Amino acid sequence: MTYEQTVSLDNTIDRPRASSSNHKQILHNLSGYAKPGQVMAIMGASGSGKTSLLNILGQRLDVSRSSKTGGEMRINNRILKRGDFGKLGAFVQQDDVLLETFTPEEQLRFAAKLRTALNKTQIEQKI
Repeated sequence: MTYEQTVSLDNTIDRPRASSSNHKQILHNLSGYAKPGQVMAIMGASGSGKTSLLNILGQRLDVSRSSKTGGEMRINNRILKRGDFGKLGAFVQQDDVLLETFTPEEQLRFAAKLRTALNKTQIEQKI
């Protein structure tokens, strides 16, 4: 069975511990997939790697010289390059990062102007 826009992930992150030169493995041998239209919840104990996973998926991970990452993320079996995720998806963060004075509709319009190449008419049709 084939699904459109299937997302698969195979990734590992190592970060140095603040108190030593040893690295702490954040995620290892992580893999999974999502089907189109599927709503997913990522749950786990504090410190289990939920935020790290979302930062990988959203390509928000700040890779420094002391951090090591490996693996790849694919959509429809095509490897995503840096910056591609923002064209294809998004996630809602736990803490609000919205402008307090905007209505939900204004937030969507603002995000669409920043993240898409749609013109004003196309944005209005989608909102």
